[in-house]
Amino acid sequence: MKLFIVEDSTLQVERLMKLIKYVHGVEICGVAENMEEALKKIKIHNPDLIILDVLSKGQNSLEQIDKIYEIVPKVLIAVFTNYPYNVFKKFSTEKGITHFFDKSKDLELLLELIKSSSISFKNF
Repeated sequence: MKLFIVEDSTLQVERLMKLIKYVHGVEICGVAENMEEALKKIKIHNPDLIILDVLSKGQNSLEQIDKIYEIVPKVLIAVFTNYPYNVFKKFSTEKGITHFFDKSKDLELLLELIKSSSISFKNF
């Protein structure tokens, strides 16, 4: 399974990469620190799962979800944010995102999603 990370914190990216490298069957195919860069790289790498920060370089990443789905219609998007506000969660849900994680407490849940998604892709 190919995973792409949209995150502007180098520390957070390094943390995720260290943890994800131990998940069997997952390849981190790209990282971007803003949505402009992400959209270009997503076209190239065609990921199966995107970990998306709500705010990257001061931009609301959620506003670009439709563009992501135009590029990779079947991609699974997991929001991973320091801003777990209901308004962001509601907007994400309206855009079809079913996985919304708070960075301060849901890292294990995000890793479980990655593991279970990896197993699902392996079975196809």
